[in-house]
Order: sequence, then structure tokens, then C-alpha cells
Amino acid sequence: MNITSNSLKSALIFLILSAAFSCSNDFLNQEKPVAAPAADTIRMTSLEQGKTVSFNIPNAGNAGWRVFQFPAWAKISPMEGNFSNGVSSFQIEIPANSDIPQHGILSLPLVFDVEGIGYVQYPFLLLNFGNPQPGLSNYNLNLNYQTQGMFTLHNLNGGILLWEVQSKPSWITLSSQGGYMNANSAQIISLTISRDNLAKGDYSGEIVLATNSGINPTLKLVVSIKVFDPTLSGNAELLEGEVVDAAFCKATGALVVAAKNPNRMYLYQSGQVKKQLDFQKIPINVAISEKGDLIVASFTNTDLSVIDPENLTVQKSIPTGMISIDLALGENGWAYLAPVLYDNNNNLTCVDLHSGQLVKINRNLYGLSWLKKVPGKSLLYGSKIGWSPDFLLVFDISQGAVNPVIDEWWTTLYKFWPSEDGQRIFTGMLNVYQSPGYQAKGMIMESPALLGQFESISGSLYSMEHSQALKEIFVACRNSIWEAGNQILRIDDSGYFIKKIHGLNNLTLTENGNVISVTPEIPYMYINKAGKELYLIKVAMGNSGKNYWYYEKIDL
Repeated sequence: MNITSNSLKSALIFLILSAAFSCSNDFLNQEKPVAAPAADTIRMTSLEQGKTVSFNIPNAGNAGWRVFQFPAWAKISPMEGNFSNGVSSFQIEIPANSDIPQHGILSLPLVFDVEGIGYVQYPFLLLNFGNPQPGLSNYNLNLNYQTQGMFTLHNLNGGILLWEVQSKPSWITLSSQGGYMNANSAQIISLTISRDNLAKGDYSGEIVLATNSGINPTLKLVVSIKVFDPTLSGNAELLEGEVVDAAFCKATGALVVAAKNPNRMYLYQSGQVKKQLDFQKIPINVAISEKGDLIVASFTNTDLSVIDPENLTVQKSIPTGMISIDLALGENGWAYLAPVLYDNNNNLTCVDLHSGQLVKINRNLYGLSWLKKVPGKSLLYGSKIGWSPDFLLVFDISQGAVNPVIDEWWTTLYKFWPSEDGQRIFTGMLNVYQSPGYQAKGMIMESPALLGQFESISGSLYSMEHSQALKEIFVACRNSIWEAGNQILRIDDSGYFIKKIHGLNNLTLTENGNVISVTPEIPYMYINKAGKELYLIKVAMGNSGKNYWYYEKIDL
């Protein structure tokens, strides 16, 4: 037997047996008067192979005694003897547990014939555990980044199962350390993982359960976990309004955020006081130039406003006659608007910011909903998010307005992000493509040159950002294992493997007088050119269904 805990056995024997029974001779088939019990009740369990009993009858003197009645599956030795001044002893053994006809608490006749006194009862209680057959619901538990898990311990046969935790890893806490189970029963055991003071990496360890079973005396459960890098966190600042769009300039480190209800624009720049511009109209999209010297924003009244980032003032507003779904800004004094799906014209609209001239491309681009300027190139890339394929669209903007011939690469991206130097495209499908130049071919029935593929990412991808300084690609995502929560993956930008995984703290907010902790999403993420500062725009839904938006700066 592998059960070694004296405290466990004592608790079972004395709490169960002592509470359930007291000395009694009612079970004896008496042929002669039976004297008072010779001593306290003998208590044994089927885990004990033998027990020496002190046989004391003060008025027996030096009389002889012999065993008169005992269970057939027990062995009493010696079977007869003599008292010495009323003191003697004998041994009880249980040679084979399997010979005991039933399990549970047995009250048994143990009677001695004592010379000159008659039959003497020794009350004998046996706790027979029978033949339990333990098993686990599973023997390998892969928790990855989870903090909670569970398994089930079964007793699959007749008998009472004793079990206790013999050993376990220090990073696991169990809801129970041991106990007993009736026949044909199950017990769920919860476990909690603590990753405190564990270095990044993969860990596995065994939970070893010792039992009183002759079939499976030891059960082993292997638990595997992953540990990510320390949690990334900064000072989160609650933003008034609902964020509708954001844009970032690598050259200056300026982050511009557009919001509605109230309608306004925020401008963040490291080392400077936040700027704010209120509107009398509802913003939709925002863009900032590569040099950081110009901001444009589109509105629900179809205006396109030109904004000076230095003092955050509107310089002019140009009516466009269209509602945008995305907006890009070239380095050539032009802005480019993709129409919403229900806009009748479905034409990409080019706006000369100096003259106010509008040029609509005579090409139906129904579904165009993702538009980005390629860094360092006179190109725009676009895609029809939600369609299959969603295409990589390449627009030539070298002459200001878009060239009417648009390259359409037949591929599916599920969103894309150009690399910082504009030489590669990182996609939501985890493929990395070489950034194609403008070829003026129209439909191209293939994908751009494939340069690599990210290591598999589990869960929903929110946003992506490339840092040449760190030679890393930052990916904000929600792990498919909910306990892992939101994470930022740091991916090597040449081997495309995951170098680090950072957890992200929940947002703590007050709603209707109650403090709640909410898991956020990260729809916008940017990193400055030096790779020293990470900027996040987070959103979390409260219990009321309201979205709360936050700005957070994190020092790397």
C-alpha cells in the first residue's frame, strides 16, 4: 500500500469508527453468560496486516484462555494461552483482504473462553477498504497559458478509495490534498498555476497520487504549461468619446486619435503635452503624413479637413461628396479616400489638398476597405477586407491622382501592414510577401513573392507594427485560450519566430459606482522609431455594453 499518511488513516479510522459504534455484545450468539468487555474496542483497517492486542482481565489471575469465536478470514495467534496476574496478549492478522466478503465498517464477534470466568467478548471493528480501482479522467494536461485547470479522480470498483497527493510541482496548487471516495464515485480536483518567478519557457511536472489500491497504487498526471515574458503595462489614460480611427508618424512619434461623442481629435507626442481639437462634426477617418507635417480627417458631412499638427488647427475643409471607410495621405499634397460599401459610386476619390480638386477613379472598387501608404514609395496598397479573395491592390500615386490602371494581385491577406522600410508586407494570414512595385498589368493571377511565414499564432489578431531598430514585428492578439488573455507577441523580423510573449493587464474601470476589471482589445498599436516606446489604443466593454477607450504608453 502506498498510503503513508498517519493523519489520513487516523482521521478515517477514529472519526468514522468511533462515531459509528460503541462497545456492545448484541452481535454474539451467546451460549454462556458473557462477561463485561475485556478492554476497549479493537479497531483495525484492511491496510494493516497485523496488530498486537493487550488482553487484560484483572480477576483472571493466572487462568488459561482459548479463542472461541473469530472471523474465518482473520488469524489469531496464539489460539490459547495463560494470563499472568490478569495480563496476556494475542496477535490479529489479516492474511488476504480478498477473503473478506464485504467492504465498509464490519462489527465482528471475537470471543474468548476464559477459565473460571466464561465467555469474554472483545469488541472488534474492522474498516475494510475492499478492492478500489482508481483512475484519472486524463493523464496529460496541457494548459499552455491557462491559470486554471481540472481533472477527475474516479473509483471504478467496489471498495473505499483512500488517496493523497504524494508530490507535485511547486507552481501547482490543488483544491484538495487527499481524502476518501466510496465505490463507483468521482471527484473533481481543481488546480491553479502560479507563474511567479518562473523564467520564460515550457514547463512540465507530475502530480503523483498515492492510493490504497492494489491495482493502481500510484497515479501520475503530467501537467504542461508555458510561461511568457513579464506583463507589459504603462499608465492607461481614459479617453473621452468613442475612438473611430488613429494614425502614427514614425518620423516624429506623433500619434493622432479621432473620436466621436464628443467629436474631437487628440494628438500625443513623447515629451509634449497632449493636444486636443474639438469639432462641430463627426470624424470618420484620420491620416498623418510620413514627415508628420500634415494631418487630414474625413467627416460624416463628407468634408475632408486639412489640419496643422503644430498648433492642431483646421486650415481648410474640402467637400468631397462621399463618406469614407478609409483614408490615406501621400507625400505629394494629395489625399485618397475609399468609399463605404453602400456608396453608389464605389470609386476611389483623390483629393488635391492645395486646389481642392477631386478626381474619382473610373473603376468600380466595391469592397475596398483597407488603404495604406507604402513607406518611402509613391504607392498605395489596398484590400477588400471580408471578401475572398480580398486582393492586394497596388495604386500608383506618382502623378498625384491614382493611375487608372490598378494592379490586382489574386491573393487573400486578411489585413496587411507594410514593413517600416516598405520592402515587405506582413499579413493577417501570417504570410510575409515582398512588396511589389507598380507594374500597370491590371489583374495578376498570382500572389506576390513569398518571403516567409510567421510561426503559428493562436487566437484573434488585432494589430501589427514593425520596428527596424529592434528587428522585431509586434503583434497584438487575443489568445484562443481565454485564460491567457490579450498578449503582445514579439516576432523576429527575419526568422519570423516568436521571441517573446508579453501578457497585458486588464483595464480597471468604474461603472455605475462599481469597480470592474475588463479584458481589453488592442485595435491600434504603434512603436516609435527608436524602438523605445510602445503606444496602445485599447477598448473594453463594460457590463452595461458601453465601450471604454484608453491610451497607454509603455516604455520598452
